[in-house]
Amino acid sequence: MKAKNIIKSISYFLFGFILIFLILDVLANYWLPQKMEHLIKNKFSESTDSIYNLSFDKLSISLLSKTISVSDISIVPKHGKQNLSKTYSIEIKHLKFINLSILPYLRDKKLSIERIECIEPVVLYYINSNDTSSLKKITSKRNITKSLNAISIKKMDIINVKFSIYKNVIDSFPIFESYENSIVSDNINLNLKNIHKDSFMLADQLDVTLNNFKYDIEGSLYAIYSKKILASFSNSSIHIDSLKLIPIYNKITFADKSIYQTSRTEFYAAHLEVKHFDYNLLIKSKIIDIKKIEMSDCFIDIYRDNTRPLKQENRPSLQTIIKQIPILCSLDTIEVKNGKLNFEALNPKTNTIGTISLDKIKVSVYGITNDSVNFTENQSVEATINGYILNKGNFTESYIFPLKANTELFYCSGSVSSMPLSSFNSIIASSRQLKFKSGEIDTMSFSFKAEENYSNGTMTFKYHDLRIEVLNQKNSNSIKSDVSTFLLNKFKIEKSNPLQNKKTRISKLHVKHNPYRYFLFYSMQSILSGIEPSIKKE
Repeated sequence: MKAKNIIKSISYFLFGFILIFLILDVLANYWLPQKMEHLIKNKFSESTDSIYNLSFDKLSISLLSKTISVSDISIVPKHGKQNLSKTYSIEIKHLKFINLSILPYLRDKKLSIERIECIEPVVLYYINSNDTSSLKKITSKRNITKSLNAISIKKMDIINVKFSIYKNVIDSFPIFESYENSIVSDNINLNLKNIHKDSFMLADQLDVTLNNFKYDIEGSLYAIYSKKILASFSNSSIHIDSLKLIPIYNKITFADKSIYQTSRTEFYAAHLEVKHFDYNLLIKSKIIDIKKIEMSDCFIDIYRDNTRPLKQENRPSLQTIIKQIPILCSLDTIEVKNGKLNFEALNPKTNTIGTISLDKIKVSVYGITNDSVNFTENQSVEATINGYILNKGNFTESYIFPLKANTELFYCSGSVSSMPLSSFNSIIASSRQLKFKSGEIDTMSFSFKAEENYSNGTMTFKYHDLRIEVLNQKNSNSIKSDVSTFLLNKFKIEKSNPLQNKKTRISKLHVKHNPYRYFLFYSMQSILSGIEPSIKKE
């Protein structure tokens, strides 16, 4: 009997405790949300110096499941967007904190959350570059670190994020836009006392995905697109699917907008991967340290209108471009696989377009860094390029760019395998009014040093059965072209190299540096300078 009474008493106690807890839980959903809403809005207004308004439709609290839910959150400037130099607005459809532990906060000022769900946030950012007042932060780091030591989040899902950047508040079209984005993380630990140290944030997984990415480069003639960008902080990597650099205008309008000779470039890479990207070093010290960038299935289409005037502006060397990068950076390796390049040039003399293409291109670049403090005498950026010219002959080029150099300086060597010379007719017919009627390259090899004023080197160009035709120029008769062709082949060029029973001729490479063009043009002109003396009669 006594045991039954004890069980009965315990049952009443448990029932009463549960009933009281349920009553408190119900009351909490009516009274506590109002108190918390008032407290949150006051704290938010204080931390933003009353510049932004925070509002939300519904805040619910469940003591039983230790869950806080907020719907239709809105953060907007209090006095309009025009009054700030840089401003933003944020809307969130639904925000939920699940299994939020209060005891660790009361004991050690540590906030522990089992799961955070954030649904359909929309972030609009306005640069407003013409205004003078400064941007105020949403939160005050000083206030946070006083009231909170650490935050632990076991799982966080931010789903269907839309993010846009506008040049100013009156713009209808963003310069940057991405939607259907997400942020997924596991076991995030934020140590707010070590906010400037590597140990500030630790996570088993933190992946940021940007979908349908678009960026109009300000002050440029280009836009960047990508189907998907996945940045994995825990794996120190970035994966990019379908990266595109697209000119905003067609060829004619592009030339009109650029005024001077400018290469209009379209670029596409099916896959791009950044490996071993030290995010902590970037956040802590503003230093970019990347081990490797891999690109595959790339296509580059270049069109150049050479009828435009050449801008009289000195172009920096590759070393100078690297040294002028505004942030300290180091990139060990770049690898490009299965690339294709198509080049077209509108010639000013004939008003015709010359074309050439390279296929199955592989590129490897090593040793890019602008940390001049650690430069050694032999430290260089090295690059190798190989592929096929018009799917006919294999070519290889190697470059060395000494990083100690302050002016134009690089070394180049390379070779071309057997291929018909007629493959080059499209490019030389436009520029030289000549074409190869017959001829075969056996092998070509070259090596030169390019300096600030001149390049110098040698070329061995072996070929056979060469015959060149002078094209009929506009307002000229065909007889004149025929005579010119005969004289050229009879008296000015050798049919082969080497000639029968004679040594192989070696020609000199020598060209004056055009300071108004970049190193690739300098390199190509240096190589071409060796062809004419290789085929001319002595």
